[in-house]
Amino acid sequence: SILNELSGLNTRLAAITPPKEFIFNINSHGNCNPLEIQIKNVTSSNITYKIKTTEPKSYTVKPNQGVVEIDKHEKVTIQISPVPSSTQGHKFMI
Repeated sequence: SILNELSGLNTRLAAITPPKEFIFNINSHGNCNPLEIQIKNVTSSNITYKIKTTEPKSYTVKPNQGVVEIDKHEKVTIQISPVPSSTQGHKFMI
């Protein structure tokens, strides 16, 4: 398993699932399935987001930015490729 950390989003603007950390589960072939996070707008106006990582060559984030309308949520897929030997210090900021 590979553990990563999310940070940076003002929790008064959005609810993030998973809230702080997520884990990539690597199978016996050394591959892992994409991970999905959800950004839910908890305000009374539209919000924008952008996702950055400390290791942009190791991850594909789709969509990496966007608008979340009032009372709606956006699903973001994160794919790790290639699987690194270590993810110590890898972080994401929303």
